[in-house]
Amino acid sequence: MKKNIAIICLDKSMSRATAGLLADQLEMRLFDMRELFEFDHKPRLFKDILTAYGATYFRKRESGILGYASDFENIILNLDSDILHKKDTLKKLSDNFLIIYLHLPASKVANIASKEDYSCYKEKSLYDIGKEKLVVRIDRAKTAADIVVNVSGSSYFKVSSDCIRAINRYYGV
Repeated sequence: MKKNIAIICLDKSMSRATAGLLADQLEMRLFDMRELFEFDHKPRLFKDILTAYGATYFRKRESGILGYASDFENIILNLDSDILHKKDTLKKLSDNFLIIYLHLPASKVANIASKEDYSCYKEKSLYDIGKEKLVVRIDRAKTAADIVVNVSGSSYFKVSSDCIRAINRYYGV
């Protein structure tokens, strides 16, 4: 039985809210990839780091942060969807976390991304990637996930309840 849970969703607000609710409901600690990244670079903010060093730097640091988080037990790790781009990162995830992908159709994700208030151009280029690349990212997430929960049109509370039911089914409880 994996002792940690990773939440991946292409909607940042859905991902963060669901991860927070699950952490509360399951009495687990919540780690957020972006917050851990910012913590390592205090007092600089995500947008400042992205502007100075670019997305490639952020992606390299993700692997180290994931390794750090993997040393813990009883955590929920909220991840950015772009973490699935590297095989070594995916292996670390699957070895140490029950991966839950909160699925939204590409059209809905594209709509959310187009309305998002990004902190800088580099953040926009990291997440507002167009429909074709979104489909690839969604396929990677579905393939990597131990559990896929459809979240289209659902509230954060319903999604967290659906996740708990899916976790129970996954472990045969």
